[in-house]
Amino acid sequence: MIRHPPAPAAFAVSIPVGPAARIREIASKSKLDIVGYPIVEAAFSQESAEKAVEQARNGHTEALMKGSLHADELMGAVVRRDTGLRTARRISHGFVMDIPKFPEAFINTDAAGIVLGARVPIILTSRADSWIARLASCAAASPVAAARRANSSKAVR
Repeated sequence: MIRHPPAPAAFAVSIPVGPAARIREIASKSKLDIVGYPIVEAAFSQESAEKAVEQARNGHTEALMKGSLHADELMGAVVRRDTGLRTARRISHGFVMDIPKFPEAFINTDAAGIVLGARVPIILTSRADSWIARLASCAAASPVAAARRANSSKAVR
């Protein structure tokens, strides 16, 4: 069994949301030890999206990452007026690219990566994405969450 090392404080700690038995089964089949990780029980994908948004809304998490549910299910919960994460800002997505001959990071709003404009950054990945791509998306969201934490009085509400 692979023991998941604790994530560095500046990066991320996972809080899986979904059917707990299924999450543990997948972790076991993948030889991942998730003992000690809190799991938020949810019976189905729409409930998972709603509970994940609730975690962010209540300040229990600083970012959301889409798992095995459709992006429209997660984003539907995010943009819901009464219980979502809407702000006065427009919700849009951005993709950070490293272009070797370009001197700075390049941000393109026509591709997926992280979603901005909600109360927390939202990481939309695909099951087809590699682990490197998923980690890169987390890395892109991390400074956004850190800036929000450092300047909570100026955070988007």
